[in-house]
Amino acid sequence: MGYGGSCFQKDLLNLVYLCHTYGLTEVAEYWHQVVRLNDWQKERFARTMVSRMFNSVTSKKIALLGFAFKKDTGDVRESAAAYVAKALLQERADLHVFDPKASHAVTQRRRCSRHCNRLLSCLRVWSGVFVFICVFGGV
Repeated sequence: MGYGGSCFQKDLLNLVYLCHTYGLTEVAEYWHQVVRLNDWQKERFARTMVSRMFNSVTSKKIALLGFAFKKDTGDVRESAAAYVAKALLQERADLHVFDPKASHAVTQRRRCSRHCNRLLSCLRVWSGVFVFICVFGGV
């Protein structure tokens, strides 16, 4: 679905800047395309979810299992799941999130309809749609 995290994208954009500074236009454009391709991947993933659910997710219960940009962190800055969640909420999905490490960040920024504290409570209410964004241990 694409990479996430605030540092990686920032580092790539700094690389683009340095390449431009030193006149390496083609190299700068290459790395800029990597960033653009990643954005397109997240967009495509969200669009595909909506289209696979008969072009509407309005009021449909969707569980995002994992929200942080990688395992064992609560950091949700620039996470791919955050982008997908925003797109699904704009389509008025009933979005529930389970991520034991990122629960504070998810609820604080109101990026879902509901945050589940336990995986089983998240799984009991669903009508069948699950998105596995991140792998986490000890659950």
